[in-house]
Amino acid sequence: MQILKIYFIIITALLFQHRGFSQTIDSLRLAYNNGTLYRYGGYFMKGNERLTFKDLEHEFDFSELASVSYEKAKKSRATAKILSYASIAANLAVFTFIVNNNKNGAYVSIGVQFALLSASGSYRRQSSQHLDRAIWQRNKDYLFPPPK
Repeated sequence: MQILKIYFIIITALLFQHRGFSQTIDSLRLAYNNGTLYRYGGYFMKGNERLTFKDLEHEFDFSELASVSYEKAKKSRATAKILSYASIAANLAVFTFIVNNNKNGAYVSIGVQFALLSASGSYRRQSSQHLDRAIWQRNKDYLFPPPK
């Protein structure tokens, strides 16, 4: 009987200790509705605020892991843009070769254009994956901050 009383006291103490550090459902719901980020088409939403990719720059400052993923997403996105512009240049080269009746040059330029477009798409997907990881980590750290 004495052991049951001790177990009861320990369990009760643990329950009250745990309850002291937990968030209420209302505060968690408020934080979720007003502070978390999510994608909305080509934009991002935070509460009622619509953000662009550029606006996200300071949203990851408080989460180190999210900030690293965001920087990777930014680099991949920049590389994808450069490759897209290079693909446009290759497209102009195709037209130049066609006007000059140089079929071999046109075929090579078409191959280069498709390779650049493929690489650009790959970097865009990579950027999207890094950004999704960054948003997920940021939201996790926002809702449940790590102990300091």
